[in-house]
Amino acid sequence: MTEQSKISLFLVTRPALQAERFGQALTARFGPLVEVIYSPLLTPRLLDRKLPKQMFEGVIFSSQTGVQAFAQMGARDKLAKGAIAWCVGDQTAQEAEKLGLKAISAAGDGQDLVDLILRNRGRGPLIHLRGADQRGNLAQMLTNCGTKTTALVVYSQDPQPLTHEACIALSGTETVYLPLFSPRSAQIAVQEYQKLKDPAPVVIAALSSSVALECGGFGGARLHIAARPDLAAMVDVLADLVTQKDRP
Repeated sequence: MTEQSKISLFLVTRPALQAERFGQALTARFGPLVEVIYSPLLTPRLLDRKLPKQMFEGVIFSSQTGVQAFAQMGARDKLAKGAIAWCVGDQTAQEAEKLGLKAISAAGDGQDLVDLILRNRGRGPLIHLRGADQRGNLAQMLTNCGTKTTALVVYSQDPQPLTHEACIALSGTETVYLPLFSPRSAQIAVQEYQKLKDPAPVVIAALSSSVALECGGFGGARLHIAARPDLAAMVDVLADLVTQKDRP
């Protein structure tokens, strides 16, 4: 990365747990040349749910919040011996392993997770612990392919407005780098951005094409999509964007 004359300003809108980890990754990459403002646009809320009485050969986690919900439910006894925790990404798999589960990571997105289970001939019945707002029907996709899977909504994500600090940053003249990790957070970010009277220019890093599709409301903002749907790739694309700004 070329030497910067100004500190780059990043607005991190992930839920608190994920936001802290991402902010640390940004600081590690950019050092003193980064200022991180935290303004979670979604706050997870665990729901009071219980697993069906049957035994499951595996559990599917498409988010770290699903792992937290599983831990709260105390549902370990509903998994058969040798059951596998099928996880969307490495961090989710690490959280599942902390609960003593045998975890396998798809290191990708929801489709990668489905492909992983089918490729490894994951045995059903499986239980997918998911959020209330989720695109696609992972359980139905697996069931249609011969792996019986039940979906259970175990958490919701409540929308939050931008913090005062975030509003100030987005009302200034300096470019704000805005990483967005989900279509829903992108939708909320657009709504909040459009409320500002004279918003600052933003540069967007989108986790996937589905996230990018929700960013039209930012007008002509520069937008790049990460090469892979993971944290490291998001840091990489932000580094590229900052470098482009500083290039003569």
